[in-house]
Amino acid sequence: MATFNLQPIPANQRGVLEALFQFYLYELSAIVELRQSDDGYFSYDFSVLDKYWSAPHHYPYFISAESGIAGFELVRQYPGLDQRYDIEQFFILAAHKRKGLGASALAQLLEKYPGDWQIRVLPENLVAHRFWQRSIERAIGQQCTPTAKLEDNLVMDFYEFAV
Repeated sequence: MATFNLQPIPANQRGVLEALFQFYLYELSAIVELRQSDDGYFSYDFSVLDKYWSAPHHYPYFISAESGIAGFELVRQYPGLDQRYDIEQFFILAAHKRKGLGASALAQLLEKYPGDWQIRVLPENLVAHRFWQRSIERAIGQQCTPTAKLEDNLVMDFYEFAV
């Protein structure tokens, strides 16, 4: 398994997160329709990330490997459910996938923030479902089956568990 650590993302590194977000959006574009601007970048309202440096209970992390930044995790307390943590966004660069890094990063997060958790996945994102089912089971020692729920007029599969 690859060696890694979670590093809080300081505000002055936000541009690095936004650059990584383009790779995240590229992967997501295989599942949902995303538009690119004329300059070739995926259109995204990055102001939605402001809360990670301005609002309480929002925790942005880089996942760093020996070779540099390998991905990111954006964690928050879920709106309206202050006692539940939520991974709003999670991404591992392709070069670091299938090495146990993502599962280990999840386990470290759960250790850092014990309590009730949820992870939301688009139903059609089968790769993400396989990853989360294996990683959650490894982290909590039991199977976790998602439940379909409507969120902002979009059906999402929710993995809900406690640690």
